[in-house]
Amino acid sequence: PIAGWPYEKSEVLSTGKRLADQWTVLGQIREENEDHLTERRVWLHGQNSGRRALLLEHAFAGKGFEQSWLNGSTVEATLAFFPGTSMLRALVAEVTASAQTRWPDSTLSAEWRTVAERVASSPWVRLHPMVLSAAVPLRAGDHTFLLVEGQTVALHLGDDDTWRLLAYSGGQPLAMMGEWDGLALRPLSAWGVDGLWQRSPE
Repeated sequence: PIAGWPYEKSEVLSTGKRLADQWTVLGQIREENEDHLTERRVWLHGQNSGRRALLLEHAFAGKGFEQSWLNGSTVEATLAFFPGTSMLRALVAEVTASAQTRWPDSTLSAEWRTVAERVASSPWVRLHPMVLSAAVPLRAGDHTFLLVEGQTVALHLGDDDTWRLLAYSGGQPLAMMGEWDGLALRPLSAWGVDGLWQRSPE
C-alpha cells in the first residue's frame, strides 16, 4: 500500500493547503493486513480544478470509518492536503452540500503523462489513480486487459470480478477508474449504460 506521512491530522487541517471544489468519488478499496488493520483508500476528482485526491484511512479490529463514501457521488467540500510533492493525500476539512456528478473526461495519453510526472517528482508513490473515458475490457486466455484508444492496458483483477466486468461491459466501452501500480491497472469502479460496476470487497 501507499506509504504514510508523519503528520498529525490536526496539523494538516490547520496548515495544509486547502482546495474547495465539487469532489466526485471515483472509486474506493479496503484491504486488511495480518494485524487486522483495515486500510481504506477513497479516490476523489475535483470537477472544477481537475485535481485528484486520496483519502487514506485506517481502522483497527473491524472498527468502522468515520465517514461513508458512495462511488459516483459528488459533494461540495474543502480538502486540506498533506505536504509533499505528490499532493495526493488529503483530509476532508468541510462538507457543505451534495452536487451533480460529471464523470471526468480524460485520454490515455494524458493519464500516462500525469503518472510519469508524479513518478518523476515523487518516486516513492506506488499507486496512481487513472481515469479512462472509453475502455473495453477483454480476455484472451488467462489474461485480462483493456482496449483503450487502440492500446492495451493490463488489468489486475480476480476471476469473479473479471467475469462480472466482462458481462457488465458486453463488449461496449466503459468509463473506468483504477489504481495503476506500475505493471497493471486495478479497476475499482466503472460506469456504463447499465449504471455502476464496483470491485468486490477484498
